[in-house]
Amino acid sequence: MSVIAATMVLWVIAFVEHHKRKPETQQHTQLKAALASAEKVRSRIDGDIARLERETLAESMIKLSHVNMFHWPGPVSEEMIVHKTYIPLREDACREALEAIISNRRFRRIFAEVSQMKEAAASEIVKRELASAITEYLPLYEAKIRSTAPLYTFEELRQLRGFPGVSFEIDNVPEGKATLVGARLKVLALVWISGMLRLNSCRDQVEQVARLAIKQRKDLYEDANLHPSYKVRMLEKASLYNRQIISSGLLGLLASNRDLEARILKAVGAEWRERMLTVYSATMTEFDVPVRQGFVKPDYSRGSLSIKCVSPLSDDSFDMVLRELHLIP
Repeated sequence: MSVIAATMVLWVIAFVEHHKRKPETQQHTQLKAALASAEKVRSRIDGDIARLERETLAESMIKLSHVNMFHWPGPVSEEMIVHKTYIPLREDACREALEAIISNRRFRRIFAEVSQMKEAAASEIVKRELASAITEYLPLYEAKIRSTAPLYTFEELRQLRGFPGVSFEIDNVPEGKATLVGARLKVLALVWISGMLRLNSCRDQVEQVARLAIKQRKDLYEDANLHPSYKVRMLEKASLYNRQIISSGLLGLLASNRDLEARILKAVGAEWRERMLTVYSATMTEFDVPVRQGFVKPDYSRGSLSIKCVSPLSDDSFDMVLRELHLIP
């Protein structure tokens, strides 16, 4: 029996024990559901690990935009969290993208391998892929704006008491199909890697992403015709405007000027926050369903990864970072 299969059995046993006081028929139904769910999880994890073990680093880089791996099992869905529409964006607006990236086993595989490379070689591959990712992303974002913005103006929605939010493809997408969300998360993931590994050759691309993000924010914030809920959804789900990741990329590239890095962090009241993750081949990561439900623990037996990110920032704090780096006036 594989380690993953054994873990699934323990998960089901724990599930049944947790519900053993329920009536017998209900317990039987729950057991069947738990077994079916466990088999689905086991099969998916086995398949993902096997697929990644067959890939070269170059292939994994190309496929990093495959959206399914960002969203299975992925972070807790924002749709499950009730919050008000905020313009300007609330400080924790970056969380979903951060968790989608680190839940992706392909991201973990890439980060671990690039971390072991010499800086010149790592910079070359990340720089090349980041430039390509930006080129892929931009027309997808622009097409989404063109097709959806006219539907979410105040005039268009004036007669409606309720309306659905703009939708995005995030699951059951054939590998190789370009999606806006996948392309966006690939760009942000590579910006984040550039900063964490201090790959200075990637500076031009990281600064380009910062400028694009600011333009997207400006365009959406200042369009008085668009409904605020549309603006928030496009900024959080489609744009490159992720203050934590971009700040992590920019500040991480200040390897030759740690004093400036420390001064900026102090000025904006932010700090680097570290987090330990399992490796991509772990039987259970922090995001897999049995772990999230509290039945088993993440598997660190095959090793771990240390990542870091700048703590949440407001618009004003983010602008201060950009101003100190002369990216905005």
